[in-house]
Formats: sequence, structure tokens, C-alpha cells
Amino acid sequence: MDRNIPKPVDGYDDGAEPLVFYAPKGSYRKYEQKIYSDLASGVTGPAKGFFKVLVSTRANKLTLMAMIFFVAVVLATSFLSGGKNQRALSDVNLTLSAFSFDGRVYTSLEMKESKKYSRKNGLLFTADFCAVNSDSEVSDKVSDHVIFLPSESKTIHCVFNDYELSKIRCKVTTDDGNVELECSIIHK
Repeated sequence: MDRNIPKPVDGYDDGAEPLVFYAPKGSYRKYEQKIYSDLASGVTGPAKGFFKVLVSTRANKLTLMAMIFFVAVVLATSFLSGGKNQRALSDVNLTLSAFSFDGRVYTSLEMKESKKYSRKNGLLFTADFCAVNSDSEVSDKVSDHVIFLPSESKTIHCVFNDYELSKIRCKVTTDDGNVELECSIIHK
């Protein structure tokens, strides 16, 4: 052993007795704030239970309300948006769907007039279908035209060979503009 290692300091001088403080039991409580003495004695305690903790303080209440608000906004927007397979163009509601059966993918684009449809004559729609494989590459394309007449529902059907296709994209064009739809293929 090395004898040059200094001894740790005990907190008092050599030969002196250590200081010892004596206080009557519990006398320090009279100098505490009331909230802390009540907490230590068990008069008050922290809230127990999940919901009580969530609303125990003002900051927790505000955080809970903010979380509820954001969840409601996300649910409302996802419910009202309808997804990528439903859009409207020239007051006509468009719905794209596709399913796979027996090595082929059957695709349909359904067109229905909306409540605010006001045209008296027909409207020419051009639908460009693209079949996208699992590598996100376009493997096949088909184009079709249809004249949409008021108070009639029209459906454009299209068939692709299923070479590991994952989704169908469709670009619908009219004189008023264009819109893109996309749907996943349901495998049966």
C-alpha cells in the first residue's frame, strides 16, 4: 500500500469532537410551508388515477384539450376528404376502384352528377389509366373517352394483366380542367 495517500477529511479538526445537532422530533415542521407539511403528513397527496392526473393542474387540462382538438381535426379531415380515389370535376363526382381476379386487374371509373350539376348538354371526359407495379413503375396505360349526359351515371371499365400491380392511377380531363385519382388494387 502507498502511504502517501492523504486521508479523507472528516469535516472537523484533529482532536475535536464532531458537532451533533439535536432537535425535538418533528419541530422542523413548524418552519415549513403548509402545503409541504400537509403533503408529508398525508393530509393532501398527489392525484391518483389516470384521468385525475390529466386534469389535476391547469397545464395538464390545456394539454388534454389541445390533444382532443387535434385528434378531432385529423378525424374530421380524413372523414371529409374521402381519399385519393374520390374527386369532383366539373360538378361530376368521380370514384376509381380496382380489384384483381384470376390474373387480371379490373378497373372502373364511376361518374355521377353532384347536387350542384347545372349543365344541360353533355360533357366530354377523357380518362388516362396507368397501372403501377410494386416497384412504382408504370407497366401499362389505357386511354378512354366518354360523354357524360345530365341525369345519367357513367362507368368506364378497363382491364390490365396483373404483373404484380399494386395501384391504379387515373388522370381525368375535361374542358374545365383535370384531376388525378389513385387507388390500391384489392386482391381477391
